[in-house]
Amino acid sequence: MEAGAESRSARKRNSLLLAATELFLEKGYDGTSMDDVAAKAAVSKPTVYKYFSDKERLFAEIVLAMTSNMVGLVNLISETMGGQPTAESGLLPLARQFLTALIAAAGNGQCGAFS
Repeated sequence: MEAGAESRSARKRNSLLLAATELFLEKGYDGTSMDDVAAKAAVSKPTVYKYFSDKERLFAEIVLAMTSNMVGLVNLISETMGGQPTAESGLLPLARQFLTALIAAAGNGQCGAFS
């Protein structure tokens, strides 16, 4: 039963992150309130604060999630292209590695930034 609660909690947290991301992109940091996030995610304001102590922490979590995805991509490019004599000769192996990673992520249900 505990695993189900964790799963529900993770889904709610991800829902808040997705709602906040959309709002920050649409209205900017200053134009987005925690009330807006709660309304967009269809939860109460105390629920938002249960997961994120303030708007700054919420924003930081979004930035961290987005940049961690970029680190993986940069590592993939570096590892694949590193041993190639030219950029052109590395593009096909890079494309194969990239597609393999995308398919693996989709198979694991990790297609989103917050998965």
